[in-house]
Amino acid sequence: MRIVKISIIFLSICVFNRVYGQFSHGELGRFEYNIVPNLGESQLERYHIAINFGKKIKKSLLLMGLDYSYYDIIYNEANVPFKTDPFEQFHIFSTSFTYLRTLSNGWALNLTFAPTLSSNLESKLTKEDIIYNSFLGITKRWHKNLKKSRLLIGLAYGTRFGEPQFFPLINFTKTVNDRIKYYLGIPITGIDYSISQKNKISLKAQPLGFYVNNSEELTVFKQGNFENSKLRLNMINFSVEYNHKFSPMIETISSLGYTMVNTFDVLNTENNIIHDYDPNGSFQFSMGLKINLNKQLNENKKVNK
Repeated sequence: MRIVKISIIFLSICVFNRVYGQFSHGELGRFEYNIVPNLGESQLERYHIAINFGKKIKKSLLLMGLDYSYYDIIYNEANVPFKTDPFEQFHIFSTSFTYLRTLSNGWALNLTFAPTLSSNLESKLTKEDIIYNSFLGITKRWHKNLKKSRLLIGLAYGTRFGEPQFFPLINFTKTVNDRIKYYLGIPITGIDYSISQKNKISLKAQPLGFYVNNSEELTVFKQGNFENSKLRLNMINFSVEYNHKFSPMIETISSLGYTMVNTFDVLNTENNIIHDYDPNGSFQFSMGLKINLNKQLNENKKVNK
C-alpha cells in the first residue's frame, strides 16, 4: 500500500510537470540528499525533490510548486517504550501557490499558501495529516548600480520550528558587489561569496524542523494507546555550502555543517510529550543537483536571434 501511495505522488509530480511546464517562467528543479548521522541515538536521512513553475501576468507573478521529501530514520539502540516502526519512514508532500504583486516605489505584496501532507501513510488520510503552511508579507527593493538590497517582512505559519505555529519572518538581503551577498534575519542568515562565475561558497545558519502524523495507533508501555501521535523535530543548522555550475542549466550543491537539535520527541494530539529522544548535536552532510531551465531557455533565445 505504501509503494502505491508513493507512486501516486510521483505520478502527480510528472503530470503537473507535463501540464504546466509549457507555461513556466523561471522554471526550477532541485534534488537533494541529506544525512544527520548522530541524531541522539538515531540517524536521519532525507531525499528531497522540488519543481517550481511561474507565470507573469502584467504586474503580478503567479508561482506554483511541488515539493516532496522522504525521510528514513534508523533508531540505533534507542530505548523507547513503543515500537519505532511508525516513525521510521514518512513523507512530506507540499503543493504551493504564491502570488507576487508589484506595488509602487519598489514595494511588492507576497502571498503564499502551501497545503502539506505530512504522514507515514500507514492508514487512511485524515485532517491530522494535513498542515496549511502559509505566508503573508511585503518586500521593498533598492537598486543602485550593481548594489541591490531587499527587505522582507511578514507573518508565516508552518513547521520550520517544529510543531505548526505562527512566527514572524523578517530578512534583509544586500548584494555588496558581483562577488559578495549577505542576508540577515529569520529564517536564514548567511553570506555568499562567488569565487568565480562557476563556483560559489556560502555560510548559513537557519532553523529546520518537521511535524509528522502517525496515522496508525501507537501502543506505549504503561501509557496506553494513542491515535494520531506526532513526531516533532526542531534544530538549528550551521553549514558551509559549495555550489558549482556545470552549465547555465545545471548546478551541483554540497554542504557540510553542524546541527544543534533542540527538540526531537513523540507527542499526542494535545502536543503533550509521550517520549523525548533527548537528542545531541550532530554533524550533517548534504548534496544535490539544481536545474534552472529558464537560464537555458534564455541562452537558446540569444543564440536564435
